[in-house]
Amino acid sequence: MQIDSKNTRAKTLEEIYLGLQLMTILFSIIILKYFRNSSSLVKQRILTYFFIIYILYVLVQFIIFIRKVYFKNSINKIYPNIFSACIDGMFLIVFFSLFPNYYQVLFHLFYIYIILQTMRFHNRNSSIFSTYISILYIILVIKQNPKLLISFEVFINIFFFYLISYILSSILKEFNHIESQLEYMYKEIANKNILLQSIASKDYLTNMYNHRSFYDILDNTMKSSEQDNLPFCLALLDIDDFKFVNDTFGHLAGDMVLKELSSIIQNKTRNQDIAARYGGEEFAIIFPNTCLKEAKKICEKIRQLIENHTFSIEDKKVKITISGGIGEVIVSETLVKEQALVKYVDKLLYEAKNNGKNQIKYNSNTICMM
Repeated sequence: MQIDSKNTRAKTLEEIYLGLQLMTILFSIIILKYFRNSSSLVKQRILTYFFIIYILYVLVQFIIFIRKVYFKNSINKIYPNIFSACIDGMFLIVFFSLFPNYYQVLFHLFYIYIILQTMRFHNRNSSIFSTYISILYIILVIKQNPKLLISFEVFINIFFFYLISYILSSILKEFNHIESQLEYMYKEIANKNILLQSIASKDYLTNMYNHRSFYDILDNTMKSSEQDNLPFCLALLDIDDFKFVNDTFGHLAGDMVLKELSSIIQNKTRNQDIAARYGGEEFAIIFPNTCLKEAKKICEKIRQLIENHTFSIEDKKVKITISGGIGEVIVSETLVKEQALVKYVDKLLYEAKNNGKNQIKYNSNTICMM
């Protein structure tokens, strides 16, 4: 199963971001307790209302995230909300305004905000949040002292806002490029594995399932029969006197006949039926959840079409017939070997051969294998 690395990374970043916000709530409670005894009643109320609003906001964000990720469809894509990111910036500015004496100590929160938002919105322009935080920073400077707006310190701080977002964005772009290459390689490998699996399970000439795949599918069909207590049918079909074709026209001509004949079989079987080249000129068809009457009807149709079909070999027209055996089976014990079933149907096939060929032999009774 392919992992959506981008969505996983987005989910992890959102969890980290929400975790930091929840830690901020704890920090807020400590601040409230500290300033309760060291500030005026009015400021205490302002701080209390501010932190209550912020706590409610964080809790709402947390509940929305948990509900989306863990209580809805797990394949939902995780997209960070730019509107909530802007609100977070506003909360940060209000926080600075409420604690002007701690401005220098808390100033690094600006950098943390830019780093986190640049990582969350790595696919957007890197200057979005550095510009946004610069505007908020300028508003804060004007509120504190408008004369500082043209100071070297303000210029340097804004410069570092853009520099941090640019450096981090460049690194993230390189990571995204590497990630895209890895995802492309993963898809290529997955597609090639599917192709190799298909090649390994199919016969190269007829494009039918090969001998090994036939037994794998038969094993699963028998297990389903035992589990659901439903019958299925197995047919073995063999070309009559195929050695004459190979000896007279050569093996390449024989291959052409096999390819054309397998196409007739595949076109006349249903989507749920499994047709396989059992070996040489012998074919097998598995009819899951099918009664003998229906399987016999399909096989008789195939036999008649092949009998009436004219195979063109170079400039000559050749008629070919097939013989077959069908068995309806219900499995009541999973320890039954597939070979026992094939051996039973194979006997019916040879009865058809010995009784004049160009016919389908079957046993009207359902075989109970146990």
